[in-house]
Amino acid sequence: GTYSAILWSILGHTMGHIQPYYGTYTAIILKINRQKTKIFPFNFTRSFDFIPSINLPGNTEPLEVVYSTKLLRVVCSSNAKWEENTTYITKRATKKLWMLRRLKWVGADQESLLEAYKLHVMSILEECVPLWHSSLTIKDSNRLEKVQKMAFSIILNNYNSYTKSLNTLKEETLKSRRKTLCLKFAKNCVNNKKTRKLFPLRKKLHKFKIRFFF
Repeated sequence: GTYSAILWSILGHTMGHIQPYYGTYTAIILKINRQKTKIFPFNFTRSFDFIPSINLPGNTEPLEVVYSTKLLRVVCSSNAKWEENTTYITKRATKKLWMLRRLKWVGADQESLLEAYKLHVMSILEECVPLWHSSLTIKDSNRLEKVQKMAFSIILNNYNSYTKSLNTLKEETLKSRRKTLCLKFAKNCVNNKKTRKLFPLRKKLHKFKIRFFF
């Protein structure tokens, strides 16, 4: 009904932007793959919570409603939380730890083990960090940190504590690295003309003069 009309109005508006790029074609037929099309609702109110139902023309069955989906190796949830994504990341990263154990068993030195960890494990733990770092809970942050603790316990022959292992290997906590990566991402966006608007300069909302103390 109403939601179907909204969907098709959006598609019609999109078609209006696409058509100028196809000068040799007089008409464009846009076909939606029903099997790949899902409904992903974002509704944070309990009083207006409902299951949306949208039917594509020529189909009697409504589109499937999903509350969690994977987009570009990131698990997105309809509740805007990153618990499922953290679970997905930690599982993938933990499975790679066997590589460190195997390398250590065949006689790899500490430097080689650390390099393998950065390439095959840490890279997974830091995928798309600017997207979810600011919304990460303490519990999820500790779950990610636990994977690095396990890796360091494999790399070091005498593992005493996480803090000492960080000093020995001259590494940072994942939380600290995420902050650095997010800051680097923001600076790169500011220096890019296409993405500069994502980080606008804060405007002064008052007319008071700022005092400078020396």
